[in-house]
Amino acid sequence: MKHPLIRSQEVLALALIAAGIVLRTLPHPENFTPLTAIALFSGMLLRPSLALWVPLIAIAASDFFQPTHDLFWLTWGCFWLTTLVGVRLRGHLSALPILAGTLTGTLIFFVLTNLGVWIWQDLYPKTAAGLLECYVMALPFVRNAVAGDLVYAGVFYLVYRLISAGRPLRADATR
Repeated sequence: MKHPLIRSQEVLALALIAAGIVLRTLPHPENFTPLTAIALFSGMLLRPSLALWVPLIAIAASDFFQPTHDLFWLTWGCFWLTTLVGVRLRGHLSALPILAGTLTGTLIFFVLTNLGVWIWQDLYPKTAAGLLECYVMALPFVRNAVAGDLVYAGVFYLVYRLISAGRPLRADATR
């Protein structure tokens, strides 16, 4: 029989994956998704060997239900990096670290995906002005991303606090 803590880690991982799939495939404003929050909380709450898979499974499964793009690997990588931010913040599960981690994840996504668009797609000239234009044109999308990331991180944090009732999952106990 598996240790109860290991089982709770697996249940939490499945719950985060299911939430990601359902919430990402339901109608929602563009870029208003739970994936940054899922990546962050996976890193903060789950053992790293499990945490790094959770956002990737959620995004891969939800991509099955909607069109993907040529730079999907870059977006997946951004969520993987956000999971590492969560791993780094492990043990600091309070409002300020969650806010900082969420905004860091949003910034990672914004900077890297738009840099990728500029490098690998032919939408903007390959000049400093073209790179600046790429980032400026992406600003309306980042507004929804920030809002969605903060809303979902807040909801996940509240749910975590209600469920744990002072008994947090200890990811470091099951390495």
